[in-house]
Formats: sequence, structure tokens, C-alpha cells
Amino acid sequence: MSFELLFSSKGRLGRNEFLQAMILLLGFQVVCSVLVALSSSTVVMIGFINLALLFPYACVFSKRFHDNGKSGYWFISILIIYFGVSSVIANFWGIFYADYMQSFSKDFQSIIDRRDLPALTILMQQNAIEMFGPNLITMAVQTLATALPAAALGSDPKANTYGPSGNE
Repeated sequence: MSFELLFSSKGRLGRNEFLQAMILLLGFQVVCSVLVALSSSTVVMIGFINLALLFPYACVFSKRFHDNGKSGYWFISILIIYFGVSSVIANFWGIFYADYMQSFSKDFQSIIDRRDLPALTILMQQNAIEMFGPNLITMAVQTLATALPAAALGSDPKANTYGPSGNE
């Protein structure tokens, strides 16, 4: 896979390449989750990396939409689906982890009130460890909920505004 696959929104992306890119991005998110669970010193850096992953996701989805003759701005619909699924899943986990989440919330607020950054990074690492399994399931469900509809899109068999088809 090339640099342009993840960092350029120009061109088109067929179904197979799109799914490979999604697996790669999901794998990178899993590695980030493992790093946070292993070391509290990575919490802030990994947070920024996860935020920065929005750009490669936007590029990959844009090219997939281009392959269907649609604007890359359709990625906004993917964000809506992503955050909708996140909300549903968070409520689901809230049922099973209510006591933990209530305790975490109190600890988080106390640390924020004290402005204790070292304690916050440790709390976030502990949370990453405690919620590692649910977070992996959440990432997988979010990826499936957004990637499968985009993967199901047909491809323009001929060149379109965004470039030649993979068959040309």
C-alpha cells in the first residue's frame, strides 16, 4: 500500500483496496489501544494520533465514494453513522459497566478539578486496561457499520470525474 492510499483524497478506490485500507486503519487503532494500556506516558500522544487518523479515514472513504461517482464530501455521512453507532454502543456498555463508569466519572472529575495531569494519564491508562475488550468490540462494530455500506457501493465501470476505473 502506498502513502497516497491513506494521505490523498484524489482518485478512486475499488472495493478490495478500500477494505484492505480499512483493515490497516483498524489495526493501527488496535495498536494504539494496546500502547495506551501498556504505558500511561503514551495517553496524550495516542490521543492526538487517534484524532489525526480522521484524515486518512477521510481520504480512504473519499476515494471510495469517488469510485461510485460521488463527491468525497459524502464522508460526512460516514461520520454521522460513526458517531451514531458510538452513542448506541456507549449506552450498551453503560448497562454492563454502570458502576465502573460512575466511579471513573467521579475520579475523572476530581482529577480535573485538581488539574493533576499525571494522575489523569494514569487514570486514562487504567481505563484503557479495564475497557480494552469493550473498546476492541466497539472499534470493530464502528468499522463494520461504516465500511460495509461504503464497500457495497458499485463502481463506475468507466472513467468518471475522479479518474479512470480500475478496469481501464
